[in-house]
Amino acid sequence: MNTEDAEDVEDVAGDLVFGTHGHAVIVCMDDRLALWTIAPSGQRTGAWIEDVGMNLDRAKQLLTLLERRVLVGSDRQADVCAAKTLADAAEVSLPTALTDVWLDVFEAIDEVVETRRELASAGAATKGKPPTYDIDLGGLPRDVNGALSRLQLTNPGRDAEPTASAALATCRLLEATVQAWQETESARLRRKALHQFGGAAVRPLPPRWLSKLRQAYPVRIDV
Repeated sequence: MNTEDAEDVEDVAGDLVFGTHGHAVIVCMDDRLALWTIAPSGQRTGAWIEDVGMNLDRAKQLLTLLERRVLVGSDRQADVCAAKTLADAAEVSLPTALTDVWLDVFEAIDEVVETRRELASAGAATKGKPPTYDIDLGGLPRDVNGALSRLQLTNPGRDAEPTASAALATCRLLEATVQAWQETESARLRRKALHQFGGAAVRPLPPRWLSKLRQAYPVRIDV
């Protein structure tokens, strides 16, 4: 995918959530590195797969894509190691501010599930007004393989590259979680009695998740 084309998409999508730029999924396996960029909306905006021994200019180009984005995955140590591998290829020191802010995709799922439970309980407790909608808690298991299987997101193909498949799995799980949040907010806003839980305007992402995106926004990488 062309880097410039992907960045054009990212700029449009990123503007939808003020003070954020999005997410980055980075995976390094078997001397191969995969990098995906994802807008705050969950939309995938770019994908790159390179050898760890890529040339200096290419490594610097990819490293700049981590700027202002929060790293997201399920293994912090592995994600930070992958980012440092890219920084080493670019002959640049990785800012600690970049690796200090990391989003555990399963913590993001937990925050959505937690909100759904609170809203379901509050809706059920509304006097004289039984819930007019149901909030399904069953679609977001903590096991990534179970989640992807249940959401029918597996089947990368027999010849799919493991590095790319691992990155894409996280991207798809993140996208499904964003969609679950959007459905949750839509259900909440249909009930005026629930506006006290978060206000009368739509919240683009759960509060803790959104906070991490905003923490990552100022981070720059000197290449």
